Amino acid sequence: GVALKALGERVSNLIRINLPRPRFDDDQLQPGVSRSDHFGNLITNLHQKDFDQWQAQHLGSSAEVIVQDRSIGLIQTTFSDVEPGQAVTYFGSAGYLEIAFRNGNAKEMFGSSPEILIRRGKSPR
Repeated sequence: GVALKALGERVSNLIRINLPRPRFDDDQLQPGVSRSDHFGNLITNLHQKDFDQWQAQHLGSSAEVIVQDRSIGLIQTTFSDVEPGQAVTYFGSAGYLEIAFRNGNAKEMFGSSPEILIRRGKSPR
């Protein structure tokens, strides 16, 4: 270990940064992209616990993900749930919704801050 003094001067005037939150409506929500990873996956500001609470309001409905006016479909569990070259959305290991392309790069396809919409639909039969 190292003494705290070795890490630098003490800071007494911290500044709180309010990070953007997803916008929630009854029938849709709009997350934003908070960052991308080295694979080009886009990590949003929508945490799975927040999505689950929103989704629980309407049992029996599905949630379609739309990126840049392109339907990505339902939120999946893994990359293997879609064919190579297809877009996929899933909750990553940190619990945030991610947008990716199987064997591709979502940041190159959509840019670094695409418009994202999650819309409630009827449950698929």
